[in-house]
Amino acid sequence: VFAIIGSIWSVIWHFYGKSDPRDYPGISKEELVWILKNKSSVCSEDNLGNYPSGSRKYITIIDHDLNENDMLLSKNQISSGPHYAQKIPWKLIFSHREVWAILLCQFFSSFSFFIMLSWLPMFYYEYFHVEIHLIGFYTALPYLSYVVMGSIAGYICDYSIHQLKIHVIIVRRSANIIASLGISMILLSLDIAPKYAGVICGLSTTCGMIPAFFGVALTGWILEVTNDWNVIW
Repeated sequence: VFAIIGSIWSVIWHFYGKSDPRDYPGISKEELVWILKNKSSVCSEDNLGNYPSGSRKYITIIDHDLNENDMLLSKNQISSGPHYAQKIPWKLIFSHREVWAILLCQFFSSFSFFIMLSWLPMFYYEYFHVEIHLIGFYTALPYLSYVVMGSIAGYICDYSIHQLKIHVIIVRRSANIIASLGISMILLSLDIAPKYAGVICGLSTTCGMIPAFFGVALTGWILEVTNDWNVIW
């Protein structure tokens, strides 16, 4: 069902969605002006300066062949540069270790997610001997904590960066360390590449789907060999 819905949605999005609000036929003039004005402000060089990240002032992936602010201005304000990037600079994106950090975090986070999704009910049933009609309630608890932390993690990170003046790179690493200890789960931020956030998000999601293909089967094989749930966790 999810695959069918996703396929239908992707076709609709391909023909109806637009990369530039100026190309979207259903937008009002007032909304267009508001979007362009706010985008220009949010992605300005001054605003990026609010994200200090350790040894460098900030980490951001910039394509020097195109001025980012030009992409966000109305046509009568745009410079001689092109409207938007004609091609994705894959080599530039993959040359940044921050991108690889995001991809690896997504991969291993998703590995844990799919193991829990597929094996947690069986774990409660076999290891704790939970009655089968109660397994659903117990299985929902980790996801409840995920929802709670996902709702507040962004606020905590923003507060740490803007109010406590903690470097972004420290906030990122701290959140990942906490997540790896099982205390919380991280909601990845793509502030390193505001212009290519969609591309990196797509890459990280792809990496996150890889464990879905073999992680569940691998877990079953490990259980067969060891007969020990502690090895899995």
